[in-house]
Amino acid sequence: MTDLDMLATFIEATKEPSAFENHPIAQQGIEGQLLYLQGLALVMNADNDIHETEVEYLKILINSFSLDSSALEDVVDFVKAPDKATIQAFVAYYRRKPLAQLFLFDALMMTRRDNQLHEKEMPLVNAMATQLEILKGTQQDIFDLFCHIKNRNWQESALYFSCHLLNPDHFKHLLDYHEIKFEELMAETAEIRRNRLIELIKQKVNPGALEWEALNYKKDNYNPEFEITTHFIPNLLTHELLLPFLQIKLERHELRILNDDIYIVKNAEELLYANLSDLSLDYDSERDTLSVKAEYVSGDKIVVSIELSKDYFDLIFQSLQSKNTLSKPYDKLNAILRCISLLKLLK
Repeated sequence: MTDLDMLATFIEATKEPSAFENHPIAQQGIEGQLLYLQGLALVMNADNDIHETEVEYLKILINSFSLDSSALEDVVDFVKAPDKATIQAFVAYYRRKPLAQLFLFDALMMTRRDNQLHEKEMPLVNAMATQLEILKGTQQDIFDLFCHIKNRNWQESALYFSCHLLNPDHFKHLLDYHEIKFEELMAETAEIRRNRLIELIKQKVNPGALEWEALNYKKDNYNPEFEITTHFIPNLLTHELLLPFLQIKLERHELRILNDDIYIVKNAEELLYANLSDLSLDYDSERDTLSVKAEYVSGDKIVVSIELSKDYFDLIFQSLQSKNTLSKPYDKLNAILRCISLLKLLK
């Protein structure tokens, strides 16, 4: 075999599509899998040019879903003459589903497969994200994760595999695909993840809007330096922070929803956790998903219970603690103190 033959063989072998192990869509039925592929095919042909590398990405996903190879021809035929009913079926199937986050990630991957971003691709992807009702803050988190993985920046991507902002279980197959060990990545990036978590929450809650003043307290020879906010702290738990947190708990069967009430089980006892109406959330019992009420206006007040606030801030502080810091139980008052402390950290 000549050197040229060897090179051609190598190039051809490495072009063969592989597959993602444990891609979450593989657990969906064939209807959900085909709609997922058809949705991505719309992105593939947004510029009216189906590139070979884009088709290869569909092949990877088809292999990942264990579908017959003939599915590729069906999907390509569809996108050459897409019908309204199939597009509507795609949106209806993935709207408000947590798996819509994964679709947005794969759609972003599709836009870059031919190494150029066409002017029609991102407007289509953004329109899809809007119709799937993915929160704007979540869209940004997915885009950030996409950029980190595209650039093989595993240290920066690590936060999204370990916190509540996105569902880590929907993206861990990406680590397996690139042969990155999850446990090793977590061990290597503990400090980076703490710093990035502070930065991300800071972007979402705008602590700079608060004013602080010195709090004078002296007893005997003890004169600590404290600061306190000069006015009431606004509700920090926006939908962008709260919805992913609750959805993960729901998927892990930690919550039960009955009518308007959300219950949580703690220490073998079921407690009232929150109210859907107070949070301006809807619950789809068939899909087991939470979503923001259609009539909610961004910026309107939502009412977050002490129990839910306590859990959220406890999660954040556990993420910020070093391994040598012991986590201590605290009461409802301390939930407020932790909230203030978090604001100070962000400031």
